[in-house]
Amino acid sequence: MASSGGEGPCLLWFKNDLRVTDHPGLLEAASRSGGRLIPIFVFDPEVYSPHLESESDVKWLREALVSLKRKLSSELGSDLLVEIGRVEDLLPALCERFSVASVVTEREADCLWADKVADINRSIGCELKTYTYTMFGENTGWQYPLVYAELEQGWEPAAPLSAPAELSGEGLRGAFEGATIPAVPDLYAAMVDAWAGRWGEANPIPAPTTCSGIAASRSAYCSPEVLAKAGRRAGDFSPSGDRDEAMAELRSYLAAFSGGEAPEPGTLESAARALEVPGGFGQSFSLFRKHLSHGLVSPSEIYEAAREFKVANGGPMAEISGALTGAKAAMAAAVKYDFHGNLHRYSLGKERMAEGVEHKSWKWRGAHQEFVVASPSNFADEAETAVVLIHGFGAMGEHWRDNAAGLQREGFRVYCPTLPGYGRSEKVSAQYTPQLWSQYVKDFISVIVGEPVFIAGNSIGGYISAYTAAKNPNLCRGLILVNTAGRLVEDTAELPFQESSVTEEDSPLEAARKTVVAEIGSRLIFKYLEGNVPSLLEKAYTNVPARADSKLVREIERASSDPGAFDVFKSVFYLPAPTPLSSLIKEYPGDVWVFQGVNDPLNDAAGRAKQMEQAGAKVELVEGGHTPHDELPGLFNDFVASVAGGD
Repeated sequence: MASSGGEGPCLLWFKNDLRVTDHPGLLEAASRSGGRLIPIFVFDPEVYSPHLESESDVKWLREALVSLKRKLSSELGSDLLVEIGRVEDLLPALCERFSVASVVTEREADCLWADKVADINRSIGCELKTYTYTMFGENTGWQYPLVYAELEQGWEPAAPLSAPAELSGEGLRGAFEGATIPAVPDLYAAMVDAWAGRWGEANPIPAPTTCSGIAASRSAYCSPEVLAKAGRRAGDFSPSGDRDEAMAELRSYLAAFSGGEAPEPGTLESAARALEVPGGFGQSFSLFRKHLSHGLVSPSEIYEAAREFKVANGGPMAEISGALTGAKAAMAAAVKYDFHGNLHRYSLGKERMAEGVEHKSWKWRGAHQEFVVASPSNFADEAETAVVLIHGFGAMGEHWRDNAAGLQREGFRVYCPTLPGYGRSEKVSAQYTPQLWSQYVKDFISVIVGEPVFIAGNSIGGYISAYTAAKNPNLCRGLILVNTAGRLVEDTAELPFQESSVTEEDSPLEAARKTVVAEIGSRLIFKYLEGNVPSLLEKAYTNVPARADSKLVREIERASSDPGAFDVFKSVFYLPAPTPLSSLIKEYPGDVWVFQGVNDPLNDAAGRAKQMEQAGAKVELVEGGHTPHDELPGLFNDFVASVAGGD
């Protein structure tokens, strides 16, 4: 039986903290039970998804586990158990087997892990102690503020923590006898098998990816088009999962932008430069996204390495030449990851707009994403209809506040994801494209919802919904467009995401001109929008301006102050005009409905509705503005219920 006192060993459960330095959980565990410690990692195939991880990703993860096992053994005199299976089954059994006195593990934001931690806490007969990592030291460990400026005032990043001197192996040799790390095929097969029956033949699990390099990784924070283009320019590069090699590669990355000559294809330097494109400033750090999200290197270690590089190599010429590009990208990534991770752990559901919904976090491609979910209280039948609602430009999942709660009462399961870069989702440096957002929605449906859905989208969210449905019709039972963005065949109006991009065909002078226009124009517009949120929202709510209330205003203003918010906004100024919306409507083989506020101040809403009707959509016109789902929630909910309820 697991020990409830202090006599048994402490079990340290590694998840996304695969290192021995700068690890407060390891120090906490080492202080318990006289340093008698059993480190364990569980490859839970219900958390690792073949929709998200390729075989190359699993190979990388195994390299990280081999590295962790070696460091625990050589530097701390311990070892590592690695198991495959459902962690809520394995961990209680191990606690029983070794009479464990306590379990130490990281406090989770990601709902897939958090739900399992909660189940384990209820089932083990000993203390489960969770720790929180923050690169800002103990002063913020108790609670993270909602607004980044509050954190920024008066703090300095803390120095990375040293590892404990050693761990006691007294009486624990039997625990590690024969301990090995499963092979990549075994890990990957377990993951595929666990998901094999979830979608059936209609949506088969992706075939194993056997090619190498970042382009083979589904966890890279880039759209497939961006990765393919970078691969054509720079060849292939595979970042290492070994801790020591990764630290050496990180130092090489920081210096990758210093040299004038083009690096050899297939090198880290060539991959970094190829990913660093206009509109995707800092995107090159995607090379180390897995290292950060799996905790092979901590945010503090990344930040400190980049800071030291800036100190040693800074100066006016370095700023002008772009030699500090890698250092700036690394420092920004560390801050954003740490801020949003702890925002999700501590403050995700605070000061929110809707009642009766859950606010959850999901880590997609190594970044923290927010979503809202509402399920009927009597939900038991997996056949209940699922609805996914995609918000518009500058908004967030909770912009569907009264739709989620209202449709929940009608018996629907409702999911409202906040798109990457918006709301309380992490604002990773990337070239944000409709393809990247659509890939997120596709993976969200595949992993979080787990069945085909009715998908509805407002403004740019409508275009992303249409793109997702057209390219993945097996995921969508129907498509609902709410004052959607996107070009129609006779439509000449353009929204910000349709601005011209800097292309490789441009001359240096033309590229410089476009860049200056985008930089200055986006900054001026961002400042204007940031300072005029209340008045701009009221204009969008033409019939019921009171719905543009202080809660909505406050959350939009809060998100605009997050680290990286401006770069997300700016990235849309570099995008070419996307596939016409009318083409996507015709490409999608299912039913398309339009719920259109005819008083939309941004365009000729009635005219656009008629064009979509000519493209095959079924149109419902209402007396509302640009966001009629929130302005007239009752009408929208009835419309969705009539459409989705009759399926």
